[in-house]
Amino acid sequence: MPNSEELVVFMTLPRGVDESIIPGVLASRGIPVYLSERYLAHLGRYVEIQVPASRLEDARRALDDAKRVGEQMNSESEG
Repeated sequence: MPNSEELVVFMTLPRGVDESIIPGVLASRGIPVYLSERYLAHLGRYVEIQVPASRLEDARRALDDAKRVGEQMNSESEG
């Protein structure tokens, strides 16, 4: 990633909720992922998932695709 590439927050999640799954989905698509832990008053510890600004739409598509696959798997196992 070029040094001039701006990072943007893709998602903020409570610690322990998908913070390892989502970066894995993004990394599988070749999207650089940066995690940082934050403490938000009254809410506790959160993980901020950041991606390069130029890959933000790719990250959204990757997550949407993963959700769609998960929903398909759930419906197949129920049916």
